[in-house]
Amino acid sequence: MKHHLQRAFTLVELIVVVGLIAIILILILLSLSKNRMATRDNLRASHIETIRLGLESYRAQCGVFPATLEIDADNGRDGTCAITFGDVLSEIPTAPNRDGDSLLIDDEVPSAAVFNGYFYAGLSTSVNGPCYEYHLGAELELAENNGQDSSGFLDKDYDFEDNEGDYDSRCSGSVADFGSSSVADDDADGLYDFRSVNNH
Repeated sequence: MKHHLQRAFTLVELIVVVGLIAIILILILLSLSKNRMATRDNLRASHIETIRLGLESYRAQCGVFPATLEIDADNGRDGTCAITFGDVLSEIPTAPNRDGDSLLIDDEVPSAAVFNGYFYAGLSTSVNGPCYEYHLGAELELAENNGQDSSGFLDKDYDFEDNEGDYDSRCSGSVADFGSSSVADDDADGLYDFRSVNNH
């Protein structure tokens, strides 16, 4: 009579199998986390375009950009424009919450320049002048200093340097501008920013 012996797993084999399963699960979770960040960054980029269209529409009607992104503020120049920013953009989109602390707010971006998670400063050729330009931005999560590969969006933004060009002063009713004097540092922190491009 033959006896068939069933071979059992050794403790070492079990540890190896459990370790491999753990590594696979970690890789899946990391991939899901990065995909969530990318989705939130895509939403931020989409919101920036919506806000930019609203800003251009406001300028077309009022001749200047709004001093803030507050939709109920009378942002017209000396009362010459009867509409508010809310008349052209009913609400400012809200940026999705980021995973982790901001690398920019309260360092390169004053908290007064943050509106629903987006950054805005109206700019002029002189302090308290008309808002002939704007600087608009958002903080992306896929950025080098956030421990991630940089987002492709960071290659397509304006990369404004602080105090750059003729329109380097805070316009009437606006807050101080944001960003640093180093484009590379701003990109490494995930600053996705745009300037208006208008001739005055």
